[in-house]
Amino acid sequence: MNSRPNPPRSALFIVWVNVHATAQERQRVLPGDALVPDAASIVMHAVTIAAPVERVWPWLAQMGAGRAGWYSYDWVDNGGTPSATRIIPGLQHPAPGDVMPSLPGEKDSFIVGIVDPGHDLVLTVPVSGGGLLVSWEFYLMPVAPRSTRLLVRGRLSPRWPAAGAGKGGSSPRPIERIYALLARVPRWLMVPAARFGHGMMQARQLRGIKKRAEAARRSEGGPQRQPATPQSTARPMTRPVLDVSLRRLDWQFPPSPC
Repeated sequence: MNSRPNPPRSALFIVWVNVHATAQERQRVLPGDALVPDAASIVMHAVTIAAPVERVWPWLAQMGAGRAGWYSYDWVDNGGTPSATRIIPGLQHPAPGDVMPSLPGEKDSFIVGIVDPGHDLVLTVPVSGGGLLVSWEFYLMPVAPRSTRLLVRGRLSPRWPAAGAGKGGSSPRPIERIYALLARVPRWLMVPAARFGHGMMQARQLRGIKKRAEAARRSEGGPQRQPATPQSTARPMTRPVLDVSLRRLDWQFPPSPC
């Protein structure tokens, strides 16, 4: 019998293990896909939440820096202000054209592109001269009477990030410095760096939404049972070692036309 311990899993696995989109989910056509039809890169994550759709939607509706926050790393995207842990009634009715600021004080991203209350929210980043640099979609699917699958898909235009790099202000914020730096490096280096950073932020956000929605449901009482991941493709939720591989970031790249 081989008594050697199993080798550690391949890198930052713990960060993405609960937010992995299935193959079927990655192939699913979503309403926001048409906003950036010529996407150079597509990234997708998903999470199962033990709460009905109507209990998850309010946390999406109020997102934005200076609003409820992004439920991610607040020192990066919310000016250090902790993201809300309660529903804010005055922020529950987003409409197309509204701004959900990506950073405190931002007025040009993210712009609400599509809203289907209770089901779908698509945020966008416009580019001067017309068109969009980014679409970022939050799509809710009921998977059981009292559980929800939240799909999150980002689509990047071939013009990203150069057309939307740092604004050159007198005191650029950390994330603006990062985008300005990305715009100056070769694309072969820029893409893996962007994958890693987005994966970290997105995983934290999805866990933050899940935690808040499930906590709100528990406070209302009722049986709690963890729903299964669709297609039974999820691996056992143990507590694996930190895994820093980029292969589970769920980015997709359309075939090169060349």
